[in-house]
Amino acid sequence: MPELKEHILKLRPSVLGKQDAYIWPLQQSGNYSVKSGYYFTFLSFNQSTKIVLGVNNEGKWKKLIWSQHLPPKLKFFLWKIGSNALPSGENLPKIGMLQNTTCSHCGESESMDHILFHCQYTSEVWSYGPWNQPIDTTATTLFFEKLENSWNLAPLPPYGFTGNALPWICWAIWTFRNQRIFENRTQTPKKTTLKAIQALKEWEIAQPPRLKSPKSATIHQHQDPPALDPSEIFCNIDASWNHTSKEARLALIFTNGSATEVSRRSIKQTAVSSPCMGEALAIREALLQAATNHYSNIYIRTDSQVLSQAINSRRKTTDLYGVLSDIDEFAFSSSFPFMHCRFTYISRAKNGPADGLAKACLVVQPVLNPN
Repeated sequence: MPELKEHILKLRPSVLGKQDAYIWPLQQSGNYSVKSGYYFTFLSFNQSTKIVLGVNNEGKWKKLIWSQHLPPKLKFFLWKIGSNALPSGENLPKIGMLQNTTCSHCGESESMDHILFHCQYTSEVWSYGPWNQPIDTTATTLFFEKLENSWNLAPLPPYGFTGNALPWICWAIWTFRNQRIFENRTQTPKKTTLKAIQALKEWEIAQPPRLKSPKSATIHQHQDPPALDPSEIFCNIDASWNHTSKEARLALIFTNGSATEVSRRSIKQTAVSSPCMGEALAIREALLQAATNHYSNIYIRTDSQVLSQAINSRRKTTDLYGVLSDIDEFAFSSSFPFMHCRFTYISRAKNGPADGLAKACLVVQPVLNPN
């Protein structure tokens, strides 16, 4: 199977003979969750949903709907619009309902775009919008694009709110559509817009003030804890990675408690799948080197915060499972020679020598210096 060669070479099994384990591939942690199982069940539906919404990037879906400061009912409503999951006249025949499938205002085919933007009634609703320039309801852009643009629209000052009015106006249009069908109510377009704005203002007033939390500066103010033993050895590791060739250069610099360099080493690795894999391989090499040199107290410092957290929490992600299993065995098993083995995150600025060694070795052939 030559087509799988590159993929197979990127797999990094345990060098200590740790047994493989079953994983759930749809979770980065490898653990099954009901949420991911549900997602997998409706995977084809979710993919078609992204096409309808116009979202090819899961991050944008989150950015435009789920992460916004909106009531949960509106987030769910926006998701259902994008998923084309609301019972519009266009969707009713799909579930066997063949009556009353046209627009209650104009009698045309009732798609979600027609309900929210293209109907003459809703066009008038948008003309009263709280912006300097109203939403262009004649444009054939996808709902996703209209929603994305709406987050950049600032309301005119007299209206007295700061949020995005588009979701609220869509909600007001939809709820009045249902009231008109089931309760035979009537309402002017202007009143529909005013109801949406009033609901938005009432919701904003009811919300507690959102205080901006100051950005934590402690991440760049790392201080090593006191040494557990005068013989403790520190090892700064780093890895540079070439995206094209998938090669990595691992850099290890060992120092003692007085910050005197004990040894350094650079290692070439091929078929490395990611920068994080390179960092993990560097940590494993550091532990192997420390064991060879009979260091009993080792303190590993890396500028990969994600990797440091994964090791200390003993989590094994799917792509790093074999390497992290070895690191976990080295660090936390009583069968290995380390009395103490610690891992910490340091900023890249404090990891300059290792970073420079790794980058230099990515350009030239690495020189091994076991001393």
